[in-house]
Amino acid sequence: MLAHPWALALLVPIGVLVGWQAWRRRPPGFGHAAVAALLALALAGPGLPGDRAARRVVLVLDASESVLATEGATADDLGDLAEEFRSRLDPQDSFAIVYAGREATLARDLAPAGEGPGTPPGRLLLDRDGTDLALALDLGRARLAGEPGDVFLVTDGRETRGDALPAAVRLAAAGARLHVARTGREPVGDRRVLSFTAPDPVEPDRSFLATAVVLAPEGGTLVGTLSRDGREIERRIFDAPAGLPVRVSFEVAGLERGSATPDMDAAAGNALLEFELRPAAGGADPIPENNRGAVRVRARISRPPLVLSARESPATARLISGARVVPPGSAPIEAADYRGIPLVAIEDVPAPALSAAAQDALAIAVRDLGMGLLVVGGRGAFGPGGYAGSRLEDALPVRSDPARREGEEIALVVCLDRSGSMGEKPPGGSATKLEIAKAAFARLVQRLDEGDAVALVPFAAAIDRESRIPAAGGLAPIRGPEDRRALVAALDFGAGGGTALGPPIADALASLAGATQKLRHVLVLSDGLTSEDLGWVEEEVARSGATLSVLLISGDPASPAAAALYRAAGGRMRLVKEIALLPEIFLQELEWKKEKLVLDEGVYPVRFLAAGEVFPAGAPAGEIPPLRGYIRTAARDEATVHMEAGDGDPLLATWRYGLGRAAAFASDPGTAWTEPWDAWPGENETWSALVAWLRAPAADAAVEARVFRRGERVELRVRTAPGRSPLVHPKARCDGEDVELVRVSPSEYRGEWLLSPGAAISSFRPVAVNEEGPAGPVVLAGEVVVVPFSPELEALGPDPAALAALAAAGGGEVADSTLPALARELPGRRAPRPLAGWTAFAALILFLILLARSRMK
Repeated sequence: MLAHPWALALLVPIGVLVGWQAWRRRPPGFGHAAVAALLALALAGPGLPGDRAARRVVLVLDASESVLATEGATADDLGDLAEEFRSRLDPQDSFAIVYAGREATLARDLAPAGEGPGTPPGRLLLDRDGTDLALALDLGRARLAGEPGDVFLVTDGRETRGDALPAAVRLAAAGARLHVARTGREPVGDRRVLSFTAPDPVEPDRSFLATAVVLAPEGGTLVGTLSRDGREIERRIFDAPAGLPVRVSFEVAGLERGSATPDMDAAAGNALLEFELRPAAGGADPIPENNRGAVRVRARISRPPLVLSARESPATARLISGARVVPPGSAPIEAADYRGIPLVAIEDVPAPALSAAAQDALAIAVRDLGMGLLVVGGRGAFGPGGYAGSRLEDALPVRSDPARREGEEIALVVCLDRSGSMGEKPPGGSATKLEIAKAAFARLVQRLDEGDAVALVPFAAAIDRESRIPAAGGLAPIRGPEDRRALVAALDFGAGGGTALGPPIADALASLAGATQKLRHVLVLSDGLTSEDLGWVEEEVARSGATLSVLLISGDPASPAAAALYRAAGGRMRLVKEIALLPEIFLQELEWKKEKLVLDEGVYPVRFLAAGEVFPAGAPAGEIPPLRGYIRTAARDEATVHMEAGDGDPLLATWRYGLGRAAAFASDPGTAWTEPWDAWPGENETWSALVAWLRAPAADAAVEARVFRRGERVELRVRTAPGRSPLVHPKARCDGEDVELVRVSPSEYRGEWLLSPGAAISSFRPVAVNEEGPAGPVVLAGEVVVVPFSPELEALGPDPAALAALAAAGGGEVADSTLPALARELPGRRAPRPLAGWTAFAALILFLILLARSRMK
């Protein structure tokens, strides 16, 4: 026995040297050659066979339901098998047992085999409704701790989770050998349901077919029963040929029209269909659990268009057939709640009337769900409605802040309440109300243009003259960035004291008296109203030529002081419910007054510019009459302007936003502004073409999702309709687990994960979502996966190909012998007795003898 046989190669040059000396007729140096040969032999590590070494053996038993069911065994039977295996090992062998189910369990740690049995699987808390061989093999490898050993895997090769092949490779790389023993067999006489399918979604109120494919190895007469939501609706008797699949179809009555409830299990237009198979004449079935199939079917979602308006009879509701009117405060705040709605129209609704969440939901529903959006003007829409910079404006083809015209500079005075109550933090907030208000003022200053002027009047029970900006009174002009930085740096004051609104309003009106700017405005922010008499404010505001708006964080809107301010502000009073939105609200108030956005003092001509996609037949019939009023906006570069009004302002503009379409009409239909259109023959044609273009395809067509399942593995494939924009940050979500969707083509995304089914029929809803926007994840498309029985029982009997691949990857082979016989036939390992030291010693003695002999000569 040689530890390093390669060292014997050194004997070759030694032999060559001796032969060369003999050829030259010189006395060959046999002694020195012998010394060199002994040293080469010592390097080779010679040894003699020693005593047998103890083996390290790990037994991995597949204790999943597929093995137990097909073997007709119990968990205790596996324990007996493991005990018999242990009894065939030598007592000094180290032995461990690992059981594999959905997880891996160490039943016996590595210890001498003579120490007694391990823990039988019948006593283990092992989930057998799944197989993870990779986890079990890795656990066995960990017990060997990198030392050579043998791992015996007893399995049918059918895994529902994990990947055993890489685990087998890791085992071989650690110096262990994998022996694979086949177990499990094709059950005799097992009737089973191979598949049970139905179309999803189905058309509302139309019947459809549900089809079961069954297999009876021994043939015979079978009974198939179809149930709907737990109630039997049809029973079918049929003959099945032996060993051949047979198809059984049922006609199912149509479902009611679907709803968009996110919980599909509770949604209308949703049914659970179940199919059960049994022999007509009775008889036993070795595995009755796989005699059933189930599928959840949904009717196609169909919901009426939605009109958001506070008016009793909005004109857009008459223009859009079947539309439902909802007040702005009731607008959904989740984008998923818009599924199935083809079009949402917003008529004369200020942006603050829609919460930030509602605006987000609308914009995302257009972008990701393919919904249509129409916004029509009025004094409460676009710029006058505070759309500038809002989330809602992002979805529109127009901006609400058109270029400023000459002479539209603004002089603005902000009266800011700094009373003691402003030092409190709102519920759940980390900053005080005053800190939020100062941040809002700082942001407002950044939006002012050169030529504007501003003042800040902090007040409590009296005006805080030391903190006033500018301190000397009057207004601070904006000439450049330095002026803005100085204004923000001066915001250094705290809260304290009572509240008196009269003095700061009087101070603000006095400061505006000398302003040269055309637009003059006072903005009052307070978190409380006093009982002071403010009846004089209306007259003073009117005399000054300025305008007033009031923001109340709290207070009684019905008090005399509030009524006086309401009249003075011309109705421009708002109760701020979300204090965190104050910076955005400040900007909306600025944009409302900063420009002349409402044009309603004349007659404004209308011109048709482009047909685009909206008007495939060209311009509407007849000459377009002028309008008596509209809202100034600015078209985006990507938008199509179909009509313009006045001096070239967009009147009707459209564009595509993500998967959806959006349009902006800058006038107010059904009012005096559009009265000249009543006699225009092209009015109905215009609105019909616009509404038809905006009606988006159903969400099912815009984004389609399909599920493919093998065992516990589920793959979700999401496909967007041709020509649609790509999804944003797509993910897959199922059973509380998130998986990234990978884009595999311009219109397709895929993601895969593992299910965790229950014991009975279980439904799971994998969905594709977009992680985008403050509104949170948005449901794009989903499929319901129904698991009628454990995935362990879907494929039964050993898988020869999988077993052979495992053995090859682990450096072993698939054994034909029984497990106890394998233990007995396992070759022993003997520890060699090394002779390298003795060989080197012999070389040293011979060298000394040769040296002494040479000196004696």
